Amino acid sequence: MKNEHGFTLLELMVTLAIAGILLTVAIPSFKTTFADNRQVAAINELLGTLIYARSEAISENAVITVCASSDSSSCNSSDWTQGWIVYATAGTPLRVHGALDSSDTLRNTGIGSSFTFKANGTSSTSGLFTLCDSRGASFARSLSLTSTGIAKASQTVGQAPDGTALSCPT
Repeated sequence: MKNEHGFTLLELMVTLAIAGILLTVAIPSFKTTFADNRQVAAINELLGTLIYARSEAISENAVITVCASSDSSSCNSSDWTQGWIVYATAGTPLRVHGALDSSDTLRNTGIGSSFTFKANGTSSTSGLFTLCDSRGASFARSLSLTSTGIAKASQTVGQAPDGTALSCPT
């Protein structure tokens, strides 16, 4: 009798059933991972923008403004979710960031719709940015800005850098 190679129909069906079960378990985990990564990327982009703006203020010995913008060309918004701009006093945009993902909201406490970094690196204001999505405050990310110009992202999900719990709009 010949030695046949390959899979039987029963072996193939068992393998497909196991693969289906594994995918059913894994897909929700991937969705959470993708959402977490999207939030980390967004908060890191804002952090990078603030570090860049402060660095430009110091190196150029100038006042640099960071403001919320809905059209990527002017400071015309109070909603940071729509994007933001970094510009020098002459009004030339140095860096522009477009709108965040539609499921995200970026709110701030104490910062308002714009602020400046002075030539010595200090900020005209201090406060907290909170990035939320549809999962709520327990999954929120945050970034604080001090009047000394230091920006710091929280390392703990759902908490501000100082350890206080975050809240998100409902």
